[in-house]
Amino acid sequence: MKSILFIGFLFVFFCSSCNKKKATIQPAKIIRITVDDFVDKEIDLQKVVRKIETIDLSEDSTFLLAHLKDVTLMDSLLFLLDDVSATIWTINMNTKKIVYRVCRKGNGPQEFIHPIAMSAWNGRLYILDMPMRKVVVLDGNMSPLYDFILPFTALDLAATSSGLLFYNMTPNEEYGSIIQTDFWGTDRTNLYQAKKELGLSTSGQKIFVKEAGGNIYAMFPEEYDIFIWKNESFNPLYHIDYMEASLPDDYDRKRHSVMEEEDYAIPTNLFVLPEMLVNSFLYKEKRYYTFTSQNGEKQITGVVRDKETDLPFYPQWQIDNCLIGWCSGEDAIKYLTKGKGLHTASEDSDILLLFYPEFL
Repeated sequence: MKSILFIGFLFVFFCSSCNKKKATIQPAKIIRITVDDFVDKEIDLQKVVRKIETIDLSEDSTFLLAHLKDVTLMDSLLFLLDDVSATIWTINMNTKKIVYRVCRKGNGPQEFIHPIAMSAWNGRLYILDMPMRKVVVLDGNMSPLYDFILPFTALDLAATSSGLLFYNMTPNEEYGSIIQTDFWGTDRTNLYQAKKELGLSTSGQKIFVKEAGGNIYAMFPEEYDIFIWKNESFNPLYHIDYMEASLPDDYDRKRHSVMEEEDYAIPTNLFVLPEMLVNSFLYKEKRYYTFTSQNGEKQITGVVRDKETDLPFYPQWQIDNCLIGWCSGEDAIKYLTKGKGLHTASEDSDILLLFYPEFL
């Protein structure tokens, strides 16, 4: 009898251990956001942005930013990831000055070929190298610490207090769409399986968004649900309904390129602020923005324009309550010469744009 009880105990323990490797979406009250009657409408930039700061990234002409792929914040240091040159730029946000640049391009230890995402936590910087399936870990001074290889191809990552979150762009039965690991890439847990596979193309937006309070949100490519990372699981929080412009359930992503789609709203970037949710989407070759209060009661949607200077409003990242974009000096020259921006920047400069939204 004792042996039977012991075997039963082992069976229950084994099943319990296995269940730790697969999490489920927790039920929650979902706020529905309806977006309609937006076609060809415009929003004045000053109505939704209270302050704009600019940083000239071309003060030293010997170093040029080839392509800004991702940004993250560690204390007062802002890190910029150039995926083309495999270079990380560090900016002191108190002085708005470039502190240093480090290039770690290569096949060796703590080097990367094509880094596409990064995230900071507890004094460490985690850089995702997609073609190598590698995560490189550096400290705040850019000194190498260690790296590890992933058994799947990730498109984005986010560092949390309990480990790392990855968006797997090639999910299968073994590895789902969202995977959590510890800080060394082991102890993997499947958190979420996307409703449909990625199509011929994506908008390339960030999957994970970290707001000022440290909460992490996620919006998956070509889907209209927004999740929040809570209690070690992703919980649905918002659903965006574009009415007639929503992608139909039977839309074949394998046969269509969403970036060439004109009949449906294609979600792109997501930003979560203390009192407001901001999401962008593509529709008929235009980029629209929806600004919605957290309770969903107030909302405005349209193409955001600075009618006076044509300063491009195209933020792609969020740091605390600041939305970040970048453009050439040529695109920002009217704004820069108004006296509100930089005085030394030229049309050949690369300009980092810091947008501080005005709450509804």
